Amino acid sequence: MNHDIDALRARFEGCTTVPEVEKRIRTELSDAERLVVASVAYDHFFASNWCGIEEAALLEKDVEEGLRPQVVEALSCEGMLPYKGTRSLLLLLAAIKAIEGQNGGQVLQLKILMAWQHLLDESSSTIHRRIKELIKEVQEPCEESLVLSVERELVIAQACLLFYGYDEAHRHIDEAFKLAKLDATLTGELGKRTKWQQHLVAQLVLSVLGVWFNAGYCAWTNEQFEQATVCFRRCVDLEPEHFEAWNNLSAAYLRLNQKKRAFDVLQEAIKFSIEDHNIWGNCLLLALSVGEVSKAIQAYHRLLDLKRAPTDDDYLIKLTNEALDLIEKEPNDPCLDELCKLFARIIASKSLGAQGYLLYASLKKPSPGSVDQDGRYVRLVEQALQADTMKNDYLTKVEVALRVLKTANLLIDTRLEQAGISQKEEDIKRAKSRNNLTLLPHLKKIQMAYQDQFGAQNELKMALDDVMAKIQA
Repeated sequence: MNHDIDALRARFEGCTTVPEVEKRIRTELSDAERLVVASVAYDHFFASNWCGIEEAALLEKDVEEGLRPQVVEALSCEGMLPYKGTRSLLLLLAAIKAIEGQNGGQVLQLKILMAWQHLLDESSSTIHRRIKELIKEVQEPCEESLVLSVERELVIAQACLLFYGYDEAHRHIDEAFKLAKLDATLTGELGKRTKWQQHLVAQLVLSVLGVWFNAGYCAWTNEQFEQATVCFRRCVDLEPEHFEAWNNLSAAYLRLNQKKRAFDVLQEAIKFSIEDHNIWGNCLLLALSVGEVSKAIQAYHRLLDLKRAPTDDDYLIKLTNEALDLIEKEPNDPCLDELCKLFARIIASKSLGAQGYLLYASLKKPSPGSVDQDGRYVRLVEQALQADTMKNDYLTKVEVALRVLKTANLLIDTRLEQAGISQKEEDIKRAKSRNNLTLLPHLKKIQMAYQDQFGAQNELKMALDDVMAKIQA
């Protein structure tokens, strides 16, 4: 093994910077040589960190220590830095660069990517996506030795386990057993006897899950949120179905103002506790914070299923604004239709406030010059007006009265605009008559209720006069 590392060092003799190492790999090595470099570099990196041997170095030790900040930056992924206690990081970087773009060596690529993932605080979507691609490639039929076939199945199983794919991992382990023609039935788990155990042996299994969870709680209590993330991350590594640890990990990231990471972690918590309304409520909040409109709609639907949906319109306001902003950027995004279905479901079970109906109306608003085919937009504006006038609050609260006048103004404009599209005088007269019939009684009530408060510059009086003028025009 020492001979291998000496030969590897000889290939990079004279390199003093990370770009020089990358350039030598890219320009001076053949594909076969790059595979050898990747294999040797990975083996020594793995041995240095997991096997307890003396730390291996690709370059002179003092040069490599000076390059460590550059190597750490090169191995960062999606804002996550590699674990600071890792040894021989330059060897891992060399292995990654040597294996990049290679048509062969998929099993080795899997090993290298898994080693990289192990250094990061949490799952990387970039690494996960590449590992999934490699698994598809490596599963294609090929002629190889029995040993390589068994190794391939075991490496794939390990990759599946890394991202909590238990069923897939179990399938590949079974396949490895079949290929190796092993017949071993294991009953029980660590800490219990198995069928093949010959002698009674004292077994001691330390249960550290509770220790890590309590440590995370203590760190949270002392507002040491970075330490709390480390503890709760260790919890979910030990017990992936520990939804409380997932939830607490998300909350700790939120306290660190890392909303996107908090949201991604919460998606894992949901997998293991789909009935917990608190987690879905947090998911709704975080989805809105990071602009994940579809996920927010999904969370709202789930809260409706659990009969724990928010009772005010604040969430719907935020959700509608986010959806409309998204549609401006991506006109083909399906979130608008999804949000309309959500509003339809909410209205089917309860009445909305005036603001809720206006939000729904904004989603159904026809484009300028087009006909409101089923009259849905106009009806929603009418329902908004009815929601504000049915309780008579608008006769005692100025802010409600102003809202009624604003909605009335919108309703007048909408009816006249829709009537004007047909260019028929009868339709316009009918719209004006309807405005008089439905709006004038409310306007007169407002006038009588607030006439003592009207002044020359009174906002309510100006709004009332504006609506009156439109009706009488």
